[in-house]
Amino acid sequence: IKGVIREIANGQESTLFRAQRRMLSADDYSKMIEGWLTRAATGAQLIKITQNDKQATASFDLDVEFSAPRYAQLMQNRLLVFKPVIVGRRGGIFLTEPKRDQPVMLDSNSMKETVTFNLPPGFVVDEMPDAVTLEMPFGKYTTRYEVKDKKLVFTRSLVTTRTTVPVDKYNSVKDFYSKIMAAEQSPVVLLKK
Repeated sequence: IKGVIREIANGQESTLFRAQRRMLSADDYSKMIEGWLTRAATGAQLIKITQNDKQATASFDLDVEFSAPRYAQLMQNRLLVFKPVIVGRRGGIFLTEPKRDQPVMLDSNSMKETVTFNLPPGFVVDEMPDAVTLEMPFGKYTTRYEVKDKKLVFTRSLVTTRTTVPVDKYNSVKDFYSKIMAAEQSPVVLLKK
């Protein structure tokens, strides 16, 4: 797989991106981005990073060009299996503890991602995950898949509202993020015709 990830951070989120860039040398920043890529896409290689810091408008754009030659797995010489979520969000939330003593504090955030995969010659989509819609008072998550013109288009979005979730509602937050993680691990299967 080859591609470009374009992240556009606005408002407060842009200050985090800006701070990361300023705190690290160019080499260390590249290593951090490459580490983010390789956590999800084994063998991913960073080709180029382009940043556009628009501090005057509280925006920071980041383009990451990459390749991951072994991203999909060929099985039985006729099935190509891959996960459409190539990389996780850089500010992901992981709630793994069984119980919690303190409330969960969530920030407002909005993310939308569209990934277009050109189907390899001779392959068609055999299996793809069902669309997911999760709605809670503190957030909404959706995924959608569409096959058109020899392309697979995958869209996901996550919107959270700034809120404090009390300890007795911890399981609802944990369940929400667990379902997101499960949805993002679901593979697509292509079949060689």
